[in-house]
Amino acid sequence: MDPTDRDPLVDRNAFEQRLGQWRPAAGGLDRDRMLFEAGRASAGDASLRRFAVGSIAGLLVVALGLGGLLVHERSQRRFVEAELAAVRHPVNVDRPTSPAPTVVVAADPNSYLVLTRRMIDSAPDEFPFTASLPAPAQPSLPDEPPLTPLRARQLGRVIEL
Repeated sequence: MDPTDRDPLVDRNAFEQRLGQWRPAAGGLDRDRMLFEAGRASAGDASLRRFAVGSIAGLLVVALGLGGLLVHERSQRRFVEAELAAVRHPVNVDRPTSPAPTVVVAADPNSYLVLTRRMIDSAPDEFPFTASLPAPAQPSLPDEPPLTPLRARQLGRVIEL
């Protein structure tokens, strides 16, 4: 007997024979009902969604209320501070007040701003944007220590600063 002529049902064990005897039910599946139920199950519980939306809305109202109270409290605090300052330091209308003296601080000669100003003053035609700059407040002092040269590149050429 040729092995290809053997009956496949003879070589099965008892479990495979029982599985081979099962047949599908004759009722069939309602495809539309199954898809409807799958969609409803994927949407989740509507009560949970309503609870989440309600919670978020409640937290939003609380946050807005607290923000409004904060703005009100800050405005009241500034008003009270102004009143306390007026009580502690009354303004005398009879005596004219002079403005506070202006303190002038000399810039460090090696600072970026001083070096930039020197570079612009040495070649103003190379920097057209400097026409709108105000003149330097203090002229360079002659007794400044010599600066070490600084090399920079501008459009492929080296600038000595």
